[in-house]
Amino acid sequence: MKTLKLLFLLLLVLTSSLVHAGEEVLDGKMFINNFLNEIKNISQLSAPDSEKFMGTYYDTQLMLDRAAVDFKDELTARQKKEFYNLFDLLLKKKISQQGSNWNQYFKNCIVDSVKMESSGEKVVVRSILEKGKALNMTFILVKGLKGYKIVDLDVDGALLSRNFRSQFSRIFSEEGYKGLYGRLTARLNEATL
Repeated sequence: MKTLKLLFLLLLVLTSSLVHAGEEVLDGKMFINNFLNEIKNISQLSAPDSEKFMGTYYDTQLMLDRAAVDFKDELTARQKKEFYNLFDLLLKKKISQQGSNWNQYFKNCIVDSVKMESSGEKVVVRSILEKGKALNMTFILVKGLKGYKIVDLDVDGALLSRNFRSQFSRIFSEEGYKGLYGRLTARLNEATL
């Protein structure tokens, strides 16, 4: 009888863990579906709307941590804060400028699969473009206190953080922090990104 109770208790714990894991996956999938629905309706974002959108869907600090992994330990606390703020502004500007272009990539999307990995939850989305071409996007999500946030994006094998990382690392090794910060500041000040 004692063994039966123990087995029942173990089964109850496992079942509740599986249900909870299923809810986690569902939450990530729902998060990306909400993201896709919102981005489909964007034509042009104002600066405040862009800031709200970024705050809702992205964790730019974690995105930058992934992109600056090769040199971030060499930065002072002040430099890290400056770099993070500049990176955040660049992403917001890019998103607000892309506006109508988002629709071509996200109007015919379906969520293919959801995978839990140590680096975060991966939500695979397939977008059908003109002439039946498919674009595969994998959103890498991390769940924090404020819910899910996008921390990276893989588009047909090209990882956003890897792209930033190679560019940032090259410039940092050749020109140091001042050179990298200067280049990103100049980029921010351009009319379009």
